[in-house]
Amino acid sequence: PQGSGFAARGDGFPDTWFRLDGGEIAAAFPYRLAPVYVRRLAGDTAGPAPAGLAPPELGDGPHLSYAVQWFSFATIALVGWIVLVARSRRGSEG
Repeated sequence: PQGSGFAARGDGFPDTWFRLDGGEIAAAFPYRLAPVYVRRLAGDTAGPAPAGLAPPELGDGPHLSYAVQWFSFATIALVGWIVLVARSRRGSEG
């Protein structure tokens, strides 16, 4: 129908917009839409579709060495704290 952003039912294109009317399109969705739209270029200027990225490799990588490094830092901090507490107790006793 004239003035509608939707195609008439039964024409082979259900829920297809033939013109961009932001208000009517936004009213069709239960959530807030961004005030932008993307248009596909016609003809040969469109170019190929973007290629998907390969999934990341899930090997060990540097993770093991980083884990050892941070556990070492934690151990050094704990041992250092114990040494400082022991020295301060000895200093207060004598």
